[in-house]
Amino acid sequence: MTTPDLDPIASYKKRASLRLVVILVLVALAMIETSTFLEQYHIGRETGELRHTRVTRTHITIEPWMTFNYVNILYNLPNGYLRDVLQIGDLKYPNTELRRYAKEKNIDQAIFIGQVYAAIEKYNDVAS
Repeated sequence: MTTPDLDPIASYKKRASLRLVVILVLVALAMIETSTFLEQYHIGRETGELRHTRVTRTHITIEPWMTFNYVNILYNLPNGYLRDVLQIGDLKYPNTELRRYAKEKNIDQAIFIGQVYAAIEKYNDVAS
């Protein structure tokens, strides 16, 4: 039969040292991951591969609350691409929500979002 630890200070020190070891291991792992990432980043910059890396998404999701700027960043589009393809003359571009633009131009929101979707697909097809 085991007896409970009667010395609360020793028990506290034991738990505190265990926590310290866990924290130190996590910090060491984070430092290793950061170092590896930075090394790969610098290699990519030196070889030029980083500049030509392009994120492509296989699934396009567009919501009415998104701004043109958000869509440009999310799908890695050039800043003026949607403006040019969709012939947007709004002075607030790219900071206009898609739903607001559709409403101001009296365009059905679903139809307009479909046009934005088609423009993104077209860009991805040309860039592939």
